[in-house]
Amino acid sequence: MQALDELVARWRKNPDPEATLALCAHLGTSHQSELLREVGNTAEAWHRDNHSVMLSVGRMYLDAGLLAEAQAAFVQVGKLAPAETEPYRYLGEVLLRRGDAVRSEKALARAIKFGDADPKTRLWHERSVVYSALQQRKGLRAVAEEVARTAPQQPSTPAPTLTPFESAPSAEARSARRSRPPLTPARPSRPLRSSPPGASRRRPSAAPSAPLAGSSKTEPLETLLMGRSLVPVPQLAAPVHPPSPFFPSDSHSPGPRPRPNAAAKGVTPPNPNARQAPRLVPTTQTNGSTHPPDRTAIPSDPFRGTFGDEAVVTVPKLPPTPALMFPPDPAPLSEPVHPPQTSRGTGLELANGWVPTAVDPSDGLNPSPETVLLALARVGLYESDSGVVPAWEATRQATPRRTWLMAGAVLLTVGMGFGGYRYAVQVQGQRLMRAQELSTRLAGLLDSGSRADLRASEADFQQLFELDSRGQEPALLWLKNRVLYTLLDSDPVSGIESAMQRARTVGVEEQRLVFGRLASALAAGDLPGAGQIISEWDGRAKGDAMYQLLAGAIFERAGNPEALERFTSATSLQPDLKLAHLMAARLAMLQLGPTEAKAQLELAYGRLGPGPATQVLRGLEWAASPVSEPAIAPPPVADSLDDLPPLLHATASAVQAVREQREGRLEEASEAFRRALVPTTAPAMAAWIGYQALEAGDIEIARAAALKAMQLSALHKNAQALAARIALSDGRLQAAQDAVRGLEPSSRDAVLIEAVSAYENLQGTNVERLVSGLPLDPSGVRGLKALHESANVILGQSRAQREAVEQLAAEEQVWGALIAIDLALDQGQLDFADGLIQARGWDGQVAAHGARLMRLRRYQGQLGAALELVGPLLDANETTPRMSAEVILSFVDAGRAAAAASSLEQVGPAAGALTPWLEALVEAARGRQPSAVQSLKSHDLPSKAEPLLVQVVALRALTLSNDRRARGYHAQLAKRFPAQPDVQAAGKQLGLVP
Repeated sequence: MQALDELVARWRKNPDPEATLALCAHLGTSHQSELLREVGNTAEAWHRDNHSVMLSVGRMYLDAGLLAEAQAAFVQVGKLAPAETEPYRYLGEVLLRRGDAVRSEKALARAIKFGDADPKTRLWHERSVVYSALQQRKGLRAVAEEVARTAPQQPSTPAPTLTPFESAPSAEARSARRSRPPLTPARPSRPLRSSPPGASRRRPSAAPSAPLAGSSKTEPLETLLMGRSLVPVPQLAAPVHPPSPFFPSDSHSPGPRPRPNAAAKGVTPPNPNARQAPRLVPTTQTNGSTHPPDRTAIPSDPFRGTFGDEAVVTVPKLPPTPALMFPPDPAPLSEPVHPPQTSRGTGLELANGWVPTAVDPSDGLNPSPETVLLALARVGLYESDSGVVPAWEATRQATPRRTWLMAGAVLLTVGMGFGGYRYAVQVQGQRLMRAQELSTRLAGLLDSGSRADLRASEADFQQLFELDSRGQEPALLWLKNRVLYTLLDSDPVSGIESAMQRARTVGVEEQRLVFGRLASALAAGDLPGAGQIISEWDGRAKGDAMYQLLAGAIFERAGNPEALERFTSATSLQPDLKLAHLMAARLAMLQLGPTEAKAQLELAYGRLGPGPATQVLRGLEWAASPVSEPAIAPPPVADSLDDLPPLLHATASAVQAVREQREGRLEEASEAFRRALVPTTAPAMAAWIGYQALEAGDIEIARAAALKAMQLSALHKNAQALAARIALSDGRLQAAQDAVRGLEPSSRDAVLIEAVSAYENLQGTNVERLVSGLPLDPSGVRGLKALHESANVILGQSRAQREAVEQLAAEEQVWGALIAIDLALDQGQLDFADGLIQARGWDGQVAAHGARLMRLRRYQGQLGAALELVGPLLDANETTPRMSAEVILSFVDAGRAAAAASSLEQVGPAAGALTPWLEALVEAARGRQPSAVQSLKSHDLPSKAEPLLVQVVALRALTLSNDRRARGYHAQLAKRFPAQPDVQAAGKQLGLVP
């Protein structure tokens, strides 16, 4: 037995840590994938808490090229021994070979930090740093291919040089034990033939004949009796008898007799050119007795040994038969004797001795009767000159008693065999019944969607495989167990590929295994690869509930709205699959809101029953409902989050954050929002957290949520909408408009941004229409108060007091801070506006902020500071009527008429209804009052229904051009807007205000 076989045999008897370590050291480069996965899975089940064993398993997987399994093993070792360097060093190599250079660099850096001074570790760390840029540019696949090309796989475990066990024999001993000489191939035997009836059993008085001349070995009797073939061999110089306790040695054998002259005996020598049939002739003695000859003359043959003119047939030595053992003849004859020819030629001739008939030399396995009689005569068991005629004995007939005994034995054997078969069938049926019960129980545990039930199911799989190791149902259940770890556990899972291979081995169709391939791609983060698998197998595998569940998880991770449809299909195909109900209800709540998702929620509550998952779903429904609904009470906090999958951890933390925010604990709410973002892997959840943070006024958390949602899926609709909302909170209207271009125009966020754009363009009627037509999404009702007031702010009809203005400026209000600043400046509350701008830390580089800041500085008389903001404002390419008016008024008030005229050419197209009044203002500033008055005659004065800004700019143009309508128009505006700074400035120019 080889060393690896002995290791496997000992390990299977007792998979203790020592045997597992020794076997893993051999298996890494053995290319035995089945045995390798068997050892890895058993070690994970038996020695998961032994860091030495798991490290050896990981290195074995690494040497075998199973990188996903190796990664899972090294992660487990890192948990068991967090201060060791080896798991981080090998984990870094595995991650880099899989293409994840960023995570590889972190793992290798940690190994070096913990004291790993191996130059190879630093080399791998440098590689990970170099390939990080390649990963960002081309992705994981490019890094993996480059690493495989530049750093081929080398064994991480040195080949063992010692025998695995002390008691095992060495290789030399095993070789010596196997180096026995090969035995002679067995020859077919034939049944012995009995002696002729009446033949004498005594030995002859004369000495028996010598063996065949030229034969090197004695031809024993049993050779002829058993029908052995006579094989010709080359002639030896002298007969050699092997040493034997039953044969005398060569030293006691007499020498060869002198060869007689054939002519002296009167025998005609045969013609050497004529082929004759070989004959056996008797030897004539001096006393007249005739004895059988001692050798057979046959014609010469190029493939046979020759002796003179005749061929000599020699018989190889066979082992002696204990029942028939006789000493050899004293000496061989030196020459065959040819008897005189008779008239008969063949057959038995009693007068001159018997002469055997010719024997066919090609039929060595079936000697003729004459040959047998000749052999019997030579050994003294038959006398040729006896008067008894030879005859063969007939076969004795079996007695009736023996027949009945034989029949009884046959019947007994058949009965025992039938009984054994029935017993085996019964035992196998019991095993299959027990296996079916275990399969049903395991299916229920796996469908529950509970992490505790998933872990509890592993203890029953070993027993199930012992009962039914070749069944398709156990193989599919084991694959389902491995796949569910991908959805219910945060740690990397191993064994998916080996479970799929096991299912293929027992004959499971490939279309029933596609969900395993999707889970493997999802665990590796290969969403493009998973999408390719779905496009290839969707038509054939869409009837499988697990396939639809995994496809929905991949679509949700990629931000595809089709994910909800996939989850719903999984619940229809397998209604008892609780995880599918949980994921469908959660995603419906995030995408559709509590009203449209009501039916899906009720179905999930009925399937899941009471428990932590149901509590989290009810909390999500409460958090997404409007605050104004007092009927919905806050649900209790989930009893335990340990049994929940990671996707519900984020949901539970987000619900807790909303609870803290609504109860006024803002710091606790921010911390809960951060906890919710960490385990989030779906853009829909990240976007929902961002919206909740916006409603709570936490812009930083909302910005972080928007960034994560865009990282998870840049094409996700909610991620784009959240990015637009964050841009609005920052005052970047153009960026918000760019972000919602891919959304439906009727969506809530698209309508909000269009309403903000209408406000900036002084379109009060459109603002009212758009805000009143917003979808009834309760989550954003509180943030629309400023937009509802914006139409009155445009017309100057808002009478909000300072407290109301502060409420409009709250963070959760869409565009609320800018609307509040405009209202405060129109009412002359410069100190309040200045404090609000400083509290927000507005930057003049943002166009919307810069326009308000320039207006405030102009009202404060800081014209130099106001003109410093003109450049960034014009470069922003976000010109609105408000910005156009502010740029021209700042240059005019500063006495820079030429700059005002130049700026008007740039901002004039965006001024809208302000354009004629700004042109007249610039003409008057340049000293061309008559021309300005002439241009204003064709325009009617703005009415109360027009925006306040248009009325103010018209008053400034009339005043500066000395139009006769200026005084009357000023009186109207001063009555309605006494504290408006531009109205007061016009009154001073007219001499009406001191």
